[in-house]
Amino acid sequence: MPGVEKLLLTIKSLEFPSCVVTNSPSSLTDAMKRKQPLLSAVKNWVTRELYAYAKPAPDSYLKALELYAKKESRALGFEDTFRGWKALDAAGVEGIVVSSCLTQEMKRSFQEKNVYMCSSFEDLFD
Repeated sequence: MPGVEKLLLTIKSLEFPSCVVTNSPSSLTDAMKRKQPLLSAVKNWVTRELYAYAKPAPDSYLKALELYAKKESRALGFEDTFRGWKALDAAGVEGIVVSSCLTQEMKRSFQEKNVYMCSSFEDLFD
């Protein structure tokens, strides 16, 4: 995804607490990290085995907050799907939708909720 390398390296260099929240099992994410070492820039991962209900339920993000967020801190999530954004929203996490594949209906829905949308991570650095 364009711009993701810059984002991950920026987060790592600034030592922002971060984690990847995914519906994928750890067996798959471990294989992805072996194939794409850049993914190891993010130390913490919340995989499917760690929570009860998959996105769009908020369980995955609630588990990430429980494990990695400090009390009184703010969280920001990036999602590329409507299901993922619904999980973020239900968990009370501010979100940015990063996708070049949104339908007009999805865009309208996000606009009504004042959700920031961009087509790639590169847009975050403009």
